[in-house]
Amino acid sequence: MDALGATRDRARPGRKNFMSGVFIWLLVFFVVYCARPEDIFHISSVPLAKIAGVLAVGSFILVVVTRPQLLKVGPEMKMLILLVAWLGLGVPFSSVWPLGALHKTLSFAKVIPITLLITTVVNSLQRLRRLIFVQTASAIVVVLATLTQYDFHASEQSRLTGVLGNFYGNPNSLAFTLVLIMPFCMMFIIRSRNVLGKILWTAIMSTVGFAILMTYSRGGFLALLVSGAVALWQLGWKPRRFGLIFMAGVLATCLVVVAGPAGYSKRVASIINPSVDVAGDKGSWQARKEMLSRSVEVTAEHPIFGVGAGNFIVLSGTWHVTHNTYTQLSAEGGIPALIFYLLILWKTWTNLGESGKISRGQLEVQLLRGALLASFAGFLVGSFFDSVSYDFFPYFLVGYSGALLQIAQRTASPELVDDASSTEFGELSGFELNDLVEKRHQDS
Repeated sequence: MDALGATRDRARPGRKNFMSGVFIWLLVFFVVYCARPEDIFHISSVPLAKIAGVLAVGSFILVVVTRPQLLKVGPEMKMLILLVAWLGLGVPFSSVWPLGALHKTLSFAKVIPITLLITTVVNSLQRLRRLIFVQTASAIVVVLATLTQYDFHASEQSRLTGVLGNFYGNPNSLAFTLVLIMPFCMMFIIRSRNVLGKILWTAIMSTVGFAILMTYSRGGFLALLVSGAVALWQLGWKPRRFGLIFMAGVLATCLVVVAGPAGYSKRVASIINPSVDVAGDKGSWQARKEMLSRSVEVTAEHPIFGVGAGNFIVLSGTWHVTHNTYTQLSAEGGIPALIFYLLILWKTWTNLGESGKISRGQLEVQLLRGALLASFAGFLVGSFFDSVSYDFFPYFLVGYSGALLQIAQRTASPELVDDASSTEFGELSGFELNDLVEKRHQDS
């Protein structure tokens, strides 16, 4: 066990990691952005997210200035930069409200340094898990606060809405945000090494699923359906975790049949048959259809630069969004903006696919990859029913995929994997073996 001892010695604090401080500030930003403590404690006068973001980006710049070789700009980041640049270029050509387009573009541009930090600073499985945990835990805090305010009860007339506003501020956005973390909850169930941890994360996942149903969001339902199917395939069927599939089936049945809110099945049925009148909701379905058609018309009328970022709601005359991320971008940024966005999504998908190919046999990488793939699949579907072009949450997935690919490439080094898989480490579990390989890469 001398080799293992030497690895442990090298893993002890001593070798300076120049990105450690940056990662801490990135974690702080995630807590502030996702959990929104300024809303919880009513201190909105203090821009905590901006402060944390500035500190994270500032510390990153200090490191990169002295060590420029640490800066990594992947293809997905280049497409994101081009998307923001194109929206900025179209500001003077906005026929609706140039100043509003400028404000929205500058606000959205903040996603570039944050996503770049994720792809560069998150250089180990441990860091990636921590960041995902913070996002998941923050969303759970919002869920519990919201359910408490609603006394764990909602109706078609009073749908569950996030109490903290912003991207949690309407039922569809809340459902969409929660769908993204459901596969992460499943991942943490698998990673838990004791029964108590598995029970805790199962209870958390059940609560999140219950909250999604309470939003009465049809788009959220479809996104959850797709995300859940991909998660069960990637995390259950392929690695032969049949117990997980059985548990998920029982859980889903209980949620829908036993705990499902009144009128939910009828509302879901209106996806296929819009003539089904759910609390007078046919008007909502018709309005969405009209907004979708209008966004396509606006795209045809302004195919190059669109009407300016965030300006469709002004042009609509009803202050309604497109309820479709893809047509939102084409209407507000033109066809080129949509192309850049689709390229970002394509590269994210290929990053996850490549991570799977080069990480066969690496349990932790495969587990993270499966959870991210399920979350991303839910996002792709949910984007057809909500306008989230300028929210940060989707781009967190972009950053996660880039970080995971780089981690997978490093941990796939043949000499390290072969060494760590030798007989002297036979007593280690799969997760411990992956941790050992990860430490060796960090120290090499």
